[in-house]
Amino acid sequence: MIVNSPWWIVFSALAIVPPLCAWLLRAARGTNLRDASAIQWPIVSGLIAGFLLGPTFAGRLWPQPYEQWVIGGTTQRQALTALVSRQGADDLAAQHARYSSAQLQELHQKQDEERKALEQELSHARWLHQRPLRLFIMSIVTLTFIASSHGAFGRREERQGWSAPLSIGAWSAVLPGAVTYTAMVLTLNIPNLQALMAAASLGIGPWLWTANDRKVADDVEHGGARMMQTAGRVATVCAMVAVMWALWSSHQGEGLLLALPFCGLPLAWMLSFFRQRRCERKTRLHELVEKSWLIVIAEAALVPVMIATATFKIDWILHFAFWPILIILIVSDDGRWIGAYIGSMLTGGRSGITSLRLALGSMNASVTQAAMAAGGVYSELLSPEVALAIFLGAALIEVTVPVRRSLAEFLARQQMTTSSDKTDDECPP
Repeated sequence: MIVNSPWWIVFSALAIVPPLCAWLLRAARGTNLRDASAIQWPIVSGLIAGFLLGPTFAGRLWPQPYEQWVIGGTTQRQALTALVSRQGADDLAAQHARYSSAQLQELHQKQDEERKALEQELSHARWLHQRPLRLFIMSIVTLTFIASSHGAFGRREERQGWSAPLSIGAWSAVLPGAVTYTAMVLTLNIPNLQALMAAASLGIGPWLWTANDRKVADDVEHGGARMMQTAGRVATVCAMVAVMWALWSSHQGEGLLLALPFCGLPLAWMLSFFRQRRCERKTRLHELVEKSWLIVIAEAALVPVMIATATFKIDWILHFAFWPILIILIVSDDGRWIGAYIGSMLTGGRSGITSLRLALGSMNASVTQAAMAAGGVYSELLSPEVALAIFLGAALIEVTVPVRRSLAEFLARQQMTTSSDKTDDECPP
């Protein structure tokens, strides 16, 4: 089906252009893929590729091939357009013939039934046509999640109790999710299931922890990185429960099949567990200077391809909506951090600065947030307007990594200064 259809052209473009954009962006910034401390921009690369390959650029240059190859339902769309034109002519003829109110109402009711039938037929045709694209992105999302198994870490002697990870993880998921859901339903009048999918996207935990985030968390307290990794998994479980409910409510049994790629994260946790049991690491991961080859592949190819495929049907001009973008940009960067901070403070035993430093790593969720939105796009649970806002929020998380690093250093200096002042006050004159 793929070889004997234009899909091979689409998939070839998706396999080549996003990694090429990632390489060009990396070359322009002078970063090294294997460097564990280097900041990669796979989300931004994928957005650039999606902009070029999607309806915003390629769709306007070649509208007919784009509709035939990507969108589908060309015949049904033409039939619907002809029906609308004919109904308009019928309305003019009815007015000229001086139809009564009852006759006009009957005519309009019949027209609505005909139009809805063709609209359903068009939607079904496009759903069937885009099945290869859905299977493609589901595979990419699964592989991206599995790749995070090489970023997991932690030794059993560093494991802390469950109260802190549960509190931090639950708050880092529930707070941004609740704010997003409430704002979208009450302010923007977005349907409940779509708002729930958006809330899950903004509440999911980190894809993996960078070397710098691990070092900051372990400097804050012994086993801090291990505890925050567990908290991130708690947040992910909370988000996945919301996604399962939304997909089941909208697509019933087929919705559970669409949710299968998100099971790649729990599978990655299991793989990391068995890998660590088989070979205990001698070097702490935040001391490594090079990334795992699987993480390198994910950042260089898998993530850019996933984002480009997810934005393949989004028109940046037609689907740009100011208020959803503003809400999600604010919640994406600060919601998880504030939630994790509250969860850390509620468990007790930590100062405000300590909790702020500890919670910084919870914001490294750009890939998981974008992957969740990609699933929402191809399950047709997220509108293009909301999905674009979520992707831009993920890009904001990605490009503000240097700001978080600077903030972590500033908070560390402030904590050292505070500790030094307390020591001076306790010393006798």
